[in-house]
Amino acid sequence: MFASHRFRGIGGKLMEEVIAQLRNDGCVAAVLLRTPNYYPRFGFSSGADFGLQNEYGAGDPFMAMELQDGSLENISGMVNYVSAFAECNA
Repeated sequence: MFASHRFRGIGGKLMEEVIAQLRNDGCVAAVLLRTPNYYPRFGFSSGADFGLQNEYGAGDPFMAMELQDGSLENISGMVNYVSAFAECNA
């Protein structure tokens, strides 16, 4: 069903809109846990580069992005996800 909609740029446009909305909402950073070779094009890089870890022990799929310059400077620690996240990824 969804295969016919792949490679049309829809996912990229959605991601750009999410990032813009996060900035508009005053968020200073974002993290995600997904395919590491897709998200750098939007400005994400390894969460470890920012001194962040995640409760799942994921390496490369754990990525972070500053939505405001310098917002992750001098920040480190564990990122914990809401319980609904674990339920979706079970």
